[in-house]
Amino acid sequence: MKLWCSPYQLKLKHADATRRGALIKIELPDAGVGYADLHPSIELGDLSVEQQLSLFRQRQQTPQLQQSIYFAQLDAGARNSKKSLFEGLKIPKSHFLVLAVDQFTRDDFEKATTNGFESFKFKLGRDLKLELDALVKISEFTRTTTKLRFDFNNKLTQGVFHEFWRALPVALQQKVEFVEDPFIYNEFDWLRADQVVPLALDKDLGVHLNSERGYSVAVIKPAKENVEVVLPKIKNLEVKYLFTSYLDHPVGQFFAALSASQCPADFRRLDNGLITQNVFEKNEYIERIKSQGPWLEPQGDIGIGFGDLLEKESWMPIYEN
Repeated sequence: MKLWCSPYQLKLKHADATRRGALIKIELPDAGVGYADLHPSIELGDLSVEQQLSLFRQRQQTPQLQQSIYFAQLDAGARNSKKSLFEGLKIPKSHFLVLAVDQFTRDDFEKATTNGFESFKFKLGRDLKLELDALVKISEFTRTTTKLRFDFNNKLTQGVFHEFWRALPVALQQKVEFVEDPFIYNEFDWLRADQVVPLALDKDLGVHLNSERGYSVAVIKPAKENVEVVLPKIKNLEVKYLFTSYLDHPVGQFFAALSASQCPADFRRLDNGLITQNVFEKNEYIERIKSQGPWLEPQGDIGIGFGDLLEKESWMPIYEN
């Protein structure tokens, strides 16, 4: 196998922040060329692209790089067969993602609901006072049927989380579908908090699925988790679940969508988190993405799509065996 990478940057619209990753390209003797994404979140504890590729040269793989290579192999097989990976599949429904809660307006909400969105996910935990004030305002124009999701990325302590929750108006609390990663997981404290509001586990999902509980929802990120391993465990636990992308490159976004599309729908699967392109400044890849409200549309190309753009990337050789 041969491996190349092409580093990239994605600029967030409502923050002075850039997310970095690398597209990867593999060549297999029997299947040709395939592509995928490697997008670590350093702030969540992932190793950098450079560290992960250095380990790969030493014949070691992180779970994230292992997933990337797996997806690239799928892509290579589909491109070799001149077929789309989405052939016969439909990408399931997603929530509306909000990174800057204080900038989310009534007009934004009305436009999103008119387009078919029913669930709204807010990234929180940077400035609780500002976010609390913004959420109170948002509660005034959301509907009784609106489902709200809060994601703290483990930024809070247990005590601060409970204080935050008690400060929310009851009418707003009743619209919250779940709270994702409010504070670092431990079974006892999460069991207590899960009695107050349904909690969703994302961070280290695969580790805690083996025996521990204290959550009502499992968040599957195919960029890091082997779906064939975690999904049967989730279904055995009888918790609800959803698939999300990793705020990554459109190539990674569509592999998350592929994983969700391949999973048969059941009553425990919630609206997914697959529409993330709108939080970034546009580039050639993002301009290719089409969606009908909460439904992402597959690329009209073989493999995962984006073939002509991927071929134009500047590829740096990493490994050959």
